[in-house]
Amino acid sequence: EITNGGQANANADGLTVARSIKAFADVTGLTQPYAEALSNNGVINIGSPYMSLPWYQQHAPYAYSFFPNCTDLGDEGAAVIVKQMLGQKVTWAGTGVTDGQARRIAVLAPDNPVYQSCAGQVTQAMNRAGHPPVANLTYTLDLSQLSQEASAIEQQIVNDKITTVACGCDPITLIYLTGDLANSNYEPEFTNI
Repeated sequence: EITNGGQANANADGLTVARSIKAFADVTGLTQPYAEALSNNGVINIGSPYMSLPWYQQHAPYAYSFFPNCTDLGDEGAAVIVKQMLGQKVTWAGTGVTDGQARRIAVLAPDNPVYQSCAGQVTQAMNRAGHPPVANLTYTLDLSQLSQEASAIEQQIVNDKITTVACGCDPITLIYLTGDLANSNYEPEFTNI
C-alpha cells in the first residue's frame, strides 16, 4: 500500500489476516489503506501514522497508533503559526532566503482527505488571523513518486519565493524536498504541523 497498491490489495490482505491467519491484532498497520482494511475486518491494528481524530473515532475500537493524531497536531501547529509567526519577519532561513523580510508561508501536506483536513485547520486559522497562506501545496503519498513530487514542490517554493513552509509531511518527502532546496541554494524556514 505504501507504493500505491491501493485499497483493494489492502482489503485482500486485511481479509487474509482476519480469516486465514485469524489474528487478534496486527502491529504492522502502518498505512491508511491497510489499517482501514484491518479495522473493517475486526482486527486491532497499531501504527497508522498521524491519522485525524475523526478517522480514529470512525475506526474504533480497532485502530490505534503510537503517533499523535493530526487533528491535535494541526491545532498545535496553527496556534504556533498564528501566535508566533504571522506578522513576524523571517528569522531562521538559510541560503537564498533573507532574514528580516516579510514571511510568505505555504502549507504542505499529502493530498488525501485525512491529511488535508488537518492541514486545513492551519489554513483556516491563518485565514481567520488575516494572513492566508501564499500557497497550499500537496503531493501524493506514494513512495514510488515522492522524489519527483518533492522536485515539483521545490520548484514551486522557489518560483513563488516562499520563505516559510508549514509542513505536515512525511519524513521521506521532507528529506527529498530539503535536499532539492539545498541544491537550488534556497533554504526557507520550516515549521511542523
